[in-house]
Amino acid sequence: MASPTTRYRTVLPWALFAVLLALGCGDQAEFLETHYPDGSRKARREVRLDEDGVPINHGRYIGWHPNGNPEVEGTYADGKREGRFTFRHPNGAKSREGTFAGGMPEGLWVSWHPNGAKM
Repeated sequence: MASPTTRYRTVLPWALFAVLLALGCGDQAEFLETHYPDGSRKARREVRLDEDGVPINHGRYIGWHPNGNPEVEGTYADGKREGRFTFRHPNGAKSREGTFAGGMPEGLWVSWHPNGAKM
């Protein structure tokens, strides 16, 4: 019977190969950024490439107002809004917050005035 050390020397390379192969075959996530004409950030989105190499929103999304304050934060799944999204006024105060399911608003949404008072 082979010793545990010999067994690991035989199995370990194959296990590492299987892990690397699985990682290489999965969807490739990338981050894309868009910018305003002045060069400031407009949006940063995580995407995956479909079969034709077209980027599909899939993962975290952050958008900024032209003044640099956050405008929207949320998550996409296969090109559709999914989970909690927070939208902000240009002054940085929250404007709306709620949940999406399959790209459609779901449940209770909360809205605020630019001064921070709930609507």
